[in-house]
Amino acid sequence: MRLRVPLLLMLLAASPTVVRAAGSVASCPNEHCDIPECTALAWIPPDALIDTPKIAARVSVAMCAAGKRMSALTLKDDAASRVALNKATAPTFAVLDDLASTGTPDWQIIANALRGQLYVAMTVRLRNSIPPINQAMGPQYAALMARHDRVEQEAQPWLASADDSFRQARQVASVHPELGNNPVVSTAERNSAASLVAARAPAPARPSACCG
Repeated sequence: MRLRVPLLLMLLAASPTVVRAAGSVASCPNEHCDIPECTALAWIPPDALIDTPKIAARVSVAMCAAGKRMSALTLKDDAASRVALNKATAPTFAVLDDLASTGTPDWQIIANALRGQLYVAMTVRLRNSIPPINQAMGPQYAALMARHDRVEQEAQPWLASADDSFRQARQVASVHPELGNNPVVSTAERNSAASLVAARAPAPARPSACCG
């Protein structure tokens, strides 16, 4: 499973304020640049006169790093895996939390939406650490169902945090209707509710396909 970063970040790359020009240079904006696969996303136009490209690069690299760090984990449905997921995503949450608190309204919406998606991705990865139960029968079926039920309970704090993040994104959007014409912001706001609905409706008979 991959973290669905492109949902907003491809739009960021296509935004009129983040258009790439010839002769671009790479500049690594934060501590996540120790992951080589993510450094290409740190691109910032050399002639940028506004903060948008720098912020977009910072967010892009941070989200990419979260996906790579989670993918490197060997997960089980246990407490150690939950701790590992929290640790893997902590640096990215720090970036998103800062942007959600100090950014302009458009970036607050985007940061909260991405934060919610990250919590959903953590939940999905924990769910998918358990084998599917569609071929199980008898005691094996009961045992797997019990494990799935336990994971759902253990993931509730993450889903509650996702719910809160998506709610905050919608709340900021509601008081800034002028941002509805921004494709990045409108995509973030529109997908907030849908992401949480998908996350709260797992299909226990097979690994969840939500969010990448």
